[in-house]
Amino acid sequence: MTPPPSNLQAKGPLIASLELMSQLNREIRHAPAAMSFCNELAYHFKASRVALAYLRDDHLETVAISDTSRFDRRLQTMRDLEIAMQEAVDQDDDILWPTSREEPVITREHEKYARHYSIHAICSLPLRIDQHPCGVVTLIREERPFNSDEIDALRLMIDLAGRRLIDLDRYGRQWWRHYFLQARDSLAMAFGPRHTWIKFSALVMCLLIVILFLIPFPYRVTGDLMLKAQALVNLPAPFDGFIQTVHAEPGDKVTKDEVLVTLDPTELKLKEAESTANTQHYQSQALMAEGADDVTQMHVYQAQADQAGSELDQVRYNLSHAALRSPLEGVVVEGDLKDKLGSPVKQGDVLMKVALLKDLYVEAEINEADIQAVHDGSEGEARLESRPADVFPVIVSRVEPAAMAMNKGNVFKVRCQLKGEAPAWWRPGMTGVIKIRSGNTNLWFILTHRLVDFLRLKLWL
Repeated sequence: MTPPPSNLQAKGPLIASLELMSQLNREIRHAPAAMSFCNELAYHFKASRVALAYLRDDHLETVAISDTSRFDRRLQTMRDLEIAMQEAVDQDDDILWPTSREEPVITREHEKYARHYSIHAICSLPLRIDQHPCGVVTLIREERPFNSDEIDALRLMIDLAGRRLIDLDRYGRQWWRHYFLQARDSLAMAFGPRHTWIKFSALVMCLLIVILFLIPFPYRVTGDLMLKAQALVNLPAPFDGFIQTVHAEPGDKVTKDEVLVTLDPTELKLKEAESTANTQHYQSQALMAEGADDVTQMHVYQAQADQAGSELDQVRYNLSHAALRSPLEGVVVEGDLKDKLGSPVKQGDVLMKVALLKDLYVEAEINEADIQAVHDGSEGEARLESRPADVFPVIVSRVEPAAMAMNKGNVFKVRCQLKGEAPAWWRPGMTGVIKIRSGNTNLWFILTHRLVDFLRLKLWL
C-alpha cells in the first residue's frame, strides 16, 4: 500500500520554506519562534515529535519540542534524546535511522534510542551557521522512514531558518548576556586554531609593546673611572745634585719619615767647609779692624761674615734634606729611579709621588649627553679592570660644575665614594667602568634616546 502524500509534497519544499520564514520573521522572541519552527516541521513531515537543541559550551541544550510548551531536561527521556542528538553534532553530518550499511556515519546512539523507545524512524540534522554546527534538529516519525527527498527539503528549511533562530536566541536575551556572547565569540576567534601565523604575529607584537613600553627597566649611565687618593704628595729634588741611593719603588708601602731617595751630599759638604772657612776668616778680619779702631772696615768684614754664614745655613739646610723622606704613610705610586742612580737632577724635579691609601675614592668621567641623569646621592656600581668579576657599590658625592674637553668629547668629572671599606688591593690609578643608576624607565627610551637626541639637534625638531 502506497503511503499518503505528506503536506510537504502537496506544497513543494520552496513554498513550505518561504511560509516557514514568513512565520519566523513575524516573531520577535525566540521561544515562540522555536516552537513555531518545530510545529511547522512536524506538520510538513508528519513527525510525531520535533526537537530543537542548541550547542552551548560544548554540550547540547534542548530549547523547543513540538506541541510541548514546557518540558524538564532532567528527565531520562530528554537526556537520552540529547545524547542521540550529540551524535550528529560530533560528526557534523545528517544521521538517519534506519539507514543502509553503506553510509559512512555512526548511528549507534540513534539506534539505541529508537529501540529503547520503540520508534519507527528518527533523523537528526545539524543546524549550521557559517559552516559551523551550532545546534541539532531531530524528527521522530511513527509511520515510515525518511526518504532522501524529505531529507533534502528538511535541510533546505533548516538552513533558511537557522540564522533567524540563532539571532533571536542571541539578541532576545538580557543585554548582559548578549555582550557576554559577543565577547565569547571574539575570544574564540582570537584563541581558536585558525589563522595561526596571524595570531602568533599579533601575540609577538603585543609582547614587544608590553616589553618596550610598559615594563620598567633600570636606566644606568655608563662612564670610565679611575681610583684617586685623598692625598697625593710630590717629592721634588731640594737642590741640584745627583741621585745616590734609592730605597723604594712604585707599589711599595712606606711609613711616615721613611727615607725614599738620597742625593749625593759630597758637593754640599765641600761647600759647607768652604762657607765655614769664609765665615771664620771674615769674623777674624772684623775683630782685627775693630782692634785697629777702623770702624768702616769692621762693618765691611762683618757684612761679609754674615753673608758667608747665610750661605753656610743654606748648605746645611740642603744637607739635612739630602735624604727625601715620606711625609705620610702610604704607597709609592710614581718614581721608578732604580735605573737612574748617579743621574743628575734639577731643583724642583719631582722624583717620587706618595699617595695615601686610606679613603680612596672613585673619579668617573660621564659624557655631557648623560650628565643630566646624574645627581648627588645617585647610587651605582663600579668594576675594575684588574678584577671585572667584583662589583663595588658606590654613591655620587659631587659633580664637577664644568666640563672638560677630552678626545672622546666633553666629559664631567663625578666623584663617588665607596660604600664600606676599600679592599686592601686597591691602588690609586686603577681604571674600570662605572654604571650610575638613574631610576626606572621603559626599554624603548633606553634603546632610542640617543638617536632621538641626535635627530633633535641635527634636524632641530
